[in-house]
Amino acid sequence: MTFIHSEEWISASNGTFNEFKIPIEKPENDKRLYRVIELLNGLQVTIISDPETDRSSAALSVQVGSMNSPFNLQGLAHFCEHLLFMGTKKYPKENEYSSYISDYSVGDKGLKGALDRFSRFFVDPLFTESCTERELKAVDSEHKKNLQSDCWRICQVERSLCSPEHPWNTFSIGNLETLKESPERLGLNVREELLKFHNKFYSANIMKLCVIGKESLDDLTKWVVEMFSIIPNKKIDLPTFGDNPLTSKELTTQVYIKSIRNDHYIILKFPFPDQSQYYDSRPSEYIISLLNHEGSGSCIFYLKKKGWVNSLDYHEEVVLTLFQYIEMIKSAGVQKWIFEEAQKMGSIGFRFSKKLWPSDDTKKIVETMEDNIPPQLYISSSATLIRYDPELIKKHLYFLAPDNFRYIIVSQVFPADIKCSQTERWYKTPYDVQNFSPEFKEKLKNPGTNAAFKLPTKNDLIPTKFETGSISKERQKQPLLIKEEPGLRLWYKRDDTFSIPKTYLWANLKNPLGYCTPRHTVLLMIYTSMINKAMTEYTYNAELAGLTYQLYCSFDTGYSDKLPLLFDKLLYTMTHLVIDNDQFEIRKDELKRSYENIFVGSPFNYIDIYVSVLIRDFIWEYKELWPELTELKPDDVLNFYPTFLKTLNVEGLVHGAMGQSDAVSLFDAIKTTINSKPLVPSQLINSRSIYLPEGQHFVHQIPASDPEDVNSAILYYIQVCKPTNIRLYILLILVQHIAQEPIFDHLRTKEQLGYAVYSEVYIEYGITGLTITVQSERDPIYLENRVEVFLDKLREIIVDMTYEEYKTQVDSIVNAKKQKFRSIYQEASEYWSHIDSGSHEFDRNLKEITEIEKIEKADLLDFFDVYINPNSPRYSKLSIHIQAQKKFAREVCHARALYDLLVAHGIGVPSDLKAIEDTIDSRGVKALSKEEMNQLLIYTLGKGQHDAESVLEIWLSENPATCISDKISTKKTEETIDISSRDHTKLASGTTFITDITRFKSEMSLSPARLSSYKFNYP
Repeated sequence: MTFIHSEEWISASNGTFNEFKIPIEKPENDKRLYRVIELLNGLQVTIISDPETDRSSAALSVQVGSMNSPFNLQGLAHFCEHLLFMGTKKYPKENEYSSYISDYSVGDKGLKGALDRFSRFFVDPLFTESCTERELKAVDSEHKKNLQSDCWRICQVERSLCSPEHPWNTFSIGNLETLKESPERLGLNVREELLKFHNKFYSANIMKLCVIGKESLDDLTKWVVEMFSIIPNKKIDLPTFGDNPLTSKELTTQVYIKSIRNDHYIILKFPFPDQSQYYDSRPSEYIISLLNHEGSGSCIFYLKKKGWVNSLDYHEEVVLTLFQYIEMIKSAGVQKWIFEEAQKMGSIGFRFSKKLWPSDDTKKIVETMEDNIPPQLYISSSATLIRYDPELIKKHLYFLAPDNFRYIIVSQVFPADIKCSQTERWYKTPYDVQNFSPEFKEKLKNPGTNAAFKLPTKNDLIPTKFETGSISKERQKQPLLIKEEPGLRLWYKRDDTFSIPKTYLWANLKNPLGYCTPRHTVLLMIYTSMINKAMTEYTYNAELAGLTYQLYCSFDTGYSDKLPLLFDKLLYTMTHLVIDNDQFEIRKDELKRSYENIFVGSPFNYIDIYVSVLIRDFIWEYKELWPELTELKPDDVLNFYPTFLKTLNVEGLVHGAMGQSDAVSLFDAIKTTINSKPLVPSQLINSRSIYLPEGQHFVHQIPASDPEDVNSAILYYIQVCKPTNIRLYILLILVQHIAQEPIFDHLRTKEQLGYAVYSEVYIEYGITGLTITVQSERDPIYLENRVEVFLDKLREIIVDMTYEEYKTQVDSIVNAKKQKFRSIYQEASEYWSHIDSGSHEFDRNLKEITEIEKIEKADLLDFFDVYINPNSPRYSKLSIHIQAQKKFAREVCHARALYDLLVAHGIGVPSDLKAIEDTIDSRGVKALSKEEMNQLLIYTLGKGQHDAESVLEIWLSENPATCISDKISTKKTEETIDISSRDHTKLASGTTFITDITRFKSEMSLSPARLSSYKFNYP
């Protein structure tokens, strides 16, 4: 759909674009300027000028995806997305775009250059042979990262069980089989197919673009016209995919899927109309609001009360109960007041909506543009309800019919008659499919009625008063301590920036009793869980009215008008808890399964837990908590919580529209309701961390928790300094910032170690350090060697930096620390982080900016050589190695695989690939002796004896099935990282293996505890 022929559009004076005349609807506090244009090539663009932004962004939707991939090249669209970023004709350097973005962070200096680089992806990507080969492995690694992920596994089973005629019934992500091996058997050149795919589908007339920058609308428009008008318009139709992927053949079936995590749940799938055409009335939202209702009279409330939500024993009863509830909704008729409540809260939410991060904003807007709604509604359509259409809602309700669904049951364990004897092809997920039994079909025809079900009552928590703080030019820079007495501190700041009627409230209820033993820790967890359960009926309406809380203990937010009501209800529930025995067992089961699921999935998701266990002086391991659940009774919690509440220190923050006297009243309520005594000073010492001795290298090795996972992982932790040492800390920040792009480029892109590769500044109690995490099919010892080789390379990168390049890195960090708060929540969270940590260092960013501006490149190199260089006598390192228990089957060597190896390591391309093909494909690597392979390489590479041996050693190390020797030695070239002469099967000499965590921690010294920078009258 296009609007340029409408009277709502006018042509620009220079004839290069058409502009939409009607103003965009926006929140009342939104001071940004908007312009919607359509370029002559058909590309529609939303341009946003925000003079106050310190970050720019652009997002482009090509409106082409996995369902456009050819059936014989499944995953090609995903592969194309990977290759787009690997060089264009104008910017041929592989990591040009990521390097530029890393340098400038797309701040006020970098947008024009970023747009130019970005636009070329849709004009002339190179898709070079070497990148194509390497990114095939990256796609394959990305797929293997997800092999043990339930969400991917379940989704693929669903896809495989939809209509075989529908393109949803494909494998979206792709792997080596679909993008290399199968195409080669079919005689297809994947690079050529990529070019065909890009040439066919990447057309300006179906694309949508959104750009945000601080520049004027005219300047941004000029850049967009200049850089994006060159995208070809192939005049293609927007791809469509016909009917729903669930046809009558796939409906009225039960699908059983065996999960990796210890979860069990039921998913009902109904074929439903595309909702984009109903943007003004959104009938599905009416239905969803009732199905999601958790208050008294709702289906969810009933199922929880029956205890059916935590067991699959009653899965048919659950489905029948849902249809009873749906029948009640249909019989009650469409209620205008329900629509009007949702409409009112949508309008309030839109009126006072927070400013998103620019990258989130541009993404959200292009997704809205995809639906081809009127441009004036691009911002408001997702929040506001325009038109009440009861007939349309009624029509949609009748899609929720007993003969128009299938349901999926996910669990680790099923009844004895369910065998899950089928296996999904790509993720190897066990599953089974059965038709509804005749008895169940008969019950569905007449599920009956349920007297427990009724529509929700009107919501009396919807705010009616919208008092806000006034915006001030001289803004208060930090919260003030407005109340201090033994056992209580209250910080407060009135909103003077955003002028919205919301308040954020945090309260930390501190008592070491809740963590003194594993049993007490579990008791506190059960206690908070039971409070959340007891609050459910009340808090559902509160959430609909924009009021939420999270208890851990505790956090409240919402429109200031009704916030005290929620707070009072929470305090009452905390001090008058009533425990239902059945609900108690449900909470225990949920907590038990949450413990079990922590270490399920890919290793990189849980590897950092081991760092905390090894570095914190006092932390319970999850295996120490599990046993305490078994014997726990309701009386144990009822006896525990009054003792816990009897002695507390409370520290809180109120930030927003609420007045100071009202904030004090809320915290006075804590004191009067709980009536606790303050802790004694010795109970207030903050936690500490382990100091690693200088010059010591430690390794802790653990098998992967999932025996079926092929991925290993390493977390390489370099300990540096106390966070209070601002100079060393900001030098650490600078090293990590410089490392971000090259670590991805070298370890992930060039060396293809794995898909998950990243670095972070790691802050634990009283100590900071640098972490590098890599997940890979490679052995963790090999990965550690590659990390240390990268650290050598990183130093070279810093040495080779020009003054301008170094200054760009520094400026990027300074700009990030000078960023303005984008929402009242972000501002409040920043203040609370300093309060909750115990530092109260609200001016920390200013101190860090002052310090980094003093640092020269020579200072950075000195720091690197002392703290980051593995050969430094002051270097302290701890590595966590998670070793896969299962090895992914590797192919016997083929010529192409050896060619890939040579390209990836930059060693050189064989002068006679045919010789390798003839010899290896006919005999296989296992049929070649090491000497024969060496002679073959000498012949095909045209190199000397030494170089051929080096290549052979690499090949053998990367193919364990053919391994004769594991030593690695390669020759440095211009195209690769230097792999120094080192044995990649061994760790550095002097490495200490941690086999007894308790003994290790007992032998280490401790860091100082975090101390406050604020002078208090009371401890």
